[in-house]
Amino acid sequence: FFFFVFFLTQHHMSNDDAQNTPDSPTVTEGADSTSTNNNKEIQSRRIFVGNLSFRTNFKSLKEGFSKVGTVEKVNVISKEGRRLGFGFVHFADDESVQKAIDEMNGTELDGREIKVERSFATKRPAKKRKSGEAAQKPTAKKPKRPRRVRVPIEDREVSDDVVYVRNLAESANNETLTDLFKDFEVTSVSVHSSFRRKDGSKPKYAFVTVTSSEDQQKAVETLQGNEVDGLEIFVSKAFKKLPIPEPEPEAEAEAPATENAPAKKKKKPRRK
Repeated sequence: FFFFVFFLTQHHMSNDDAQNTPDSPTVTEGADSTSTNNNKEIQSRRIFVGNLSFRTNFKSLKEGFSKVGTVEKVNVISKEGRRLGFGFVHFADDESVQKAIDEMNGTELDGREIKVERSFATKRPAKKRKSGEAAQKPTAKKPKRPRRVRVPIEDREVSDDVVYVRNLAESANNETLTDLFKDFEVTSVSVHSSFRRKDGSKPKYAFVTVTSSEDQQKAVETLQGNEVDGLEIFVSKAFKKLPIPEPEPEAEAEAPATENAPAKKKKKPRRK
């Protein structure tokens, strides 16, 4: 009898052990693989919209992109109550994403030429740990580059001597603008490239500084709508440059501890 009970006990224990062996499959609730696939699917239906006007809000961004597909979600990025000039649009399907990139990139929204492209998740590379003396040496922090103050476009001041010219041909350069403004006294010219449009073209824009507000006004009235290298240009008064805040004066560096610390006594060599 005792032998029979012992046999049944051992047989039951061996079955339990077999179920808990490392080779047996386990089921975890909350399927991680499904959530990962969902995140990738959502990510593939999101686009990045850059160079937004500070006037562009959730409503206007959604209305602008609703004509190319069904918009599920819109994010206009801001910091401390100020819009940063870019955002994200989530579509219901992949076809709308490609259509938005093809048809909306390079178009104007609230007076600004926007940049539209796919949004890609970026992973920060893991920092390598330093060993030995290199890990103990403190690295000096790089000084932060001051950023221009952001001001809503309706509150910005208009320059009284700078002319803004846009929709210039890709071949436009300083000589092109100097020749265009030959009837005015020009002090400086700067030409810049804008975002590539959906038709593949990449027009330029320029800032031309003249000697007086009278020349500025006359240049706008005379040159607006002219054709340069086969393109109709748009001429207007430029805004004044946004101010760059001066960096706060750094506190006087504290004297190194070694200056006020008592001199260390030299260790005497041990007697052998």
